[in-house]
Amino acid sequence: VLFTALTPGALHQRHLYAWRPQEDAPPRLILTTTGLFRSPGMPCAMAEDRLICFFEEAARPRRLVSIDLDKGAIETLYDPNPDWAQFNLGPEPHVLTVRAGGAYLPSYLVLPPDYRQGERLPLVVVTYVCAGFLRGGSGDEYPIFPLAAQGFAVLCHNHLSEDWERAARAGPEEIFSEQLAPGEPFQRRVQAGLDAAVEDLDRMGVIDPDRIAVTGLSQGSGTVKWAMFNMPRLTAAIASAVSGSPFAIDVSTIRSRFREQYGIESQFSPRLETLLVSQNTERVRAPLLVNVSDHEMLGSLETIGALMDAGRAVEAFVYPGEHHIKSQPAHRLAIYERNIDWLNFWLRGVENSDAAKAAQNVRWRAMRDKQCLRGDDSASRKPWYCATPPSRN
Repeated sequence: VLFTALTPGALHQRHLYAWRPQEDAPPRLILTTTGLFRSPGMPCAMAEDRLICFFEEAARPRRLVSIDLDKGAIETLYDPNPDWAQFNLGPEPHVLTVRAGGAYLPSYLVLPPDYRQGERLPLVVVTYVCAGFLRGGSGDEYPIFPLAAQGFAVLCHNHLSEDWERAARAGPEEIFSEQLAPGEPFQRRVQAGLDAAVEDLDRMGVIDPDRIAVTGLSQGSGTVKWAMFNMPRLTAAIASAVSGSPFAIDVSTIRSRFREQYGIESQFSPRLETLLVSQNTERVRAPLLVNVSDHEMLGSLETIGALMDAGRAVEAFVYPGEHHIKSQPAHRLAIYERNIDWLNFWLRGVENSDAAKAAQNVRWRAMRDKQCLRGDDSASRKPWYCATPPSRN
């Protein structure tokens, strides 16, 4: 019998074991790796004394390998990206081990290829599942290595934890009970982990704590929304949707579905004040970019409209023919480019000098000027960019 296991407190490491139940002997460790060699939808296959798997590492994309079950040696059978090694990706991604609220939250820090020790960089947080190759976070809309190459410190912040995994093994009731419980224990735990990671990176001298952006899709967009009014030093944000609008959701249907499928009562309605950006616009400081599919646009309208009505900086783009995960290559490329431009503008003060981006620069300058003239921010709370004119890239 072959099986994999994780080590509590070191969830980025995976262990492959062999065990003969008929023998009076403990399981035999075949190998330990930080790479991902088995995941849902991609099982391994036996070939005599070898295991054939797809395998990926934090800084190397997926390839087909064989694993020697006696020696644990990994041999590449087919690499669809044979020229990958020519790219200078900088230092090996650093595993940041954060404990918050009793839960372990492993995250990965990626630095620029030309990073100099002691240099403080603007931070981009990518959410919410970070395993295997660090591509673009959940939904792949936030390209981690290209962002690092622009001069950002990029943190792929994992929402998974030991507590989450125990709940997953017990069934969906415990997962949703935490996510729907009054007081928002799930969002508070994720935010506590994020705050702890930022404090660690600040203490390490790696980041500028006044230049931080949080990004995300799906559950990650929930993290973005929560951070927008619970993270005072947040500088910019990008979400792939900002749903949660009560007028766009049939609350009675949601309650019935949760009761029938999971045997729990949804606390959706009483939780609106604590969950929705639209109910907390006075606490929002960070400019927000939204790249939303047409399928999810309706649920995002209230948040976008509320921010506009409150005079907050927000810009939204809608992608036709898309659903929760955007799949059209042209849309993916447009999102990558716009996200990089947005983060460069608000975190580095750098504008895209491409003539095709002139109108974009004009819009964003107007947003910036309005942000800096806001009367509800004292001089000590003004964003860093209010004193720094943008440069051209």
